[in-house]
Amino acid sequence: MISTLNVAAAIYPNKPYYIQAIATDSDRITVSWGTSAYATEYHVYRSAAGGPFMQIGATGGTVFYDGWLAPSTVYSYYVVPYNRPDNIYGPPSDSAGAMTPMKLNPPTPYANTINSSAIHVTWNSVMDATHYKLYRSTSAGGGFIEIANLTGATYTDTGLGADTTYYYVVRAHNAYYNIDSEQSTIASAKTLPYIPEAPVVFATALNTTAIDVEWNSIPNVDGYRIYRSLNEFSGYDLIEQTMSFMTRYEDTRGLIPDTTYYYKVMGFTYLQDGILSQPAGATTLKIGVPVLTAEAVDTQSIQLTWNAVPDAFDYDVYRSDDENGVYVLIDMTDLTQYLDSGLSPSTTYYYKVSVYDGSQRGEQSAPAWATTKTPQTPGPSTPEPKIELKPEPDINSNVKTVTSGSPIQAFEAPVEEILGTEVKNGAAGFVFPLFLLLAVLTTGVLYVRAKRRNESKK
Repeated sequence: MISTLNVAAAIYPNKPYYIQAIATDSDRITVSWGTSAYATEYHVYRSAAGGPFMQIGATGGTVFYDGWLAPSTVYSYYVVPYNRPDNIYGPPSDSAGAMTPMKLNPPTPYANTINSSAIHVTWNSVMDATHYKLYRSTSAGGGFIEIANLTGATYTDTGLGADTTYYYVVRAHNAYYNIDSEQSTIASAKTLPYIPEAPVVFATALNTTAIDVEWNSIPNVDGYRIYRSLNEFSGYDLIEQTMSFMTRYEDTRGLIPDTTYYYKVMGFTYLQDGILSQPAGATTLKIGVPVLTAEAVDTQSIQLTWNAVPDAFDYDVYRSDDENGVYVLIDMTDLTQYLDSGLSPSTTYYYKVSVYDGSQRGEQSAPAWATTKTPQTPGPSTPEPKIELKPEPDINSNVKTVTSGSPIQAFEAPVEEILGTEVKNGAAGFVFPLFLLLAVLTTGVLYVRAKRRNESKK
């Protein structure tokens, strides 16, 4: 029993003011109030959904955290100040209430690999969730970083490293109450090794034996492989491998004129082949056919000329003696003309020319022909003038008898007397050749000497 003196000496705590209750989660409310004079502690009372108040705890401070509450429920609170040394309660505070928000269940995520740089993450929808927060890590042990805040329940995570495992967790979020669900379970997936995408290829014929192949650049490749086939749909063989910075290749490996070739290109890394491109085709150019002309030069030669053909290494010249017969190769030249000589006069010859491009011979030209010229027939010759010779004089009449010991005289008579006055006078009509004249003189001298020898022997 408390005496009157003791009661008079007791000090009553003041009424607490400024009480308030704030829901901080679907199962938690924070209650706070102002300090009460002479109170050493505060007893907290709670009412759930309009029911009776019951003391739920005591604290020496002015904040009380109430947990393990039901979601979407109104809770009311007041506090009573208490002076423990005097065992005296002060007047209770006013009441304050708050409603716990709904409870958000954590989603359950799933992760699926798309390719070498993307993973698709999905999860179930959560009641009362307005958003979902997605977190990613490269370790299952932690280090999760928020990568997306979404209204839907699906997300494609791109730009990832190849051949790498990624881990994901999700939280449901209510924007009205600004609350999150607990963290979900962990979902993981591993990206594929990097597979270079298929390039787009173009092929263009450069000439009769070369095709230019081009393609777009593919990121993160170590190089490209070029394949070729004569069939668009099958039979592709590797013909070249280039570095990563090369996106063009000139194919000159055994190509044939007027032939269609198909190409595919694939990017690759040292760990993974890429995807083959769609085929691109091109047809090598056809070897040109010269236009040939032929013209006789003389009785034994014919001049051939033709137009220059692009990509010609040289020209093959063929000849036949029959337009529809067999044409035989007679020569090769890098010029656009040719003189065929040593032919027979008055004869028709037929010719064809084809182009050689360094590896293949083109189609022979249309035939051209010409007839060697005919030798000219000589006309009647001019008759030589007649020389009328006069009778030779009697040589004996002019020869003197040679006696022993006397000198021999070849001619006693002058030459003029022997041949006549034409020589003496130098007549214009004398045309007898000089050599004939000398022959006559020599013969005469020998005759006279011989005659004299015979007479001297008698």
